[in-house]
Amino acid sequence: QKLSLPPWHQGDTGGEKTAFSATSPHFNAEEAYSAHMPEHLRCDACRVIAFQVSPAPQALGPTQRRIKI
Repeated sequence: QKLSLPPWHQGDTGGEKTAFSATSPHFNAEEAYSAHMPEHLRCDACRVIAFQVSPAPQALGPTQRRIKI
């Protein structure tokens, strides 16, 4: 997939319109169907958020239903 900015985006080129595009990362079969994010795609912010959120489910106690992964 390609990500494009709207046509009204103007860069620092003195008012000229600039084009920007980005592509999504390519996954192998294991990464594409895994429920976990691959190590090489994790950033420091993701790790911080995961660390902050990880104790939350344990603090709520056991749940009534199990989630199948």
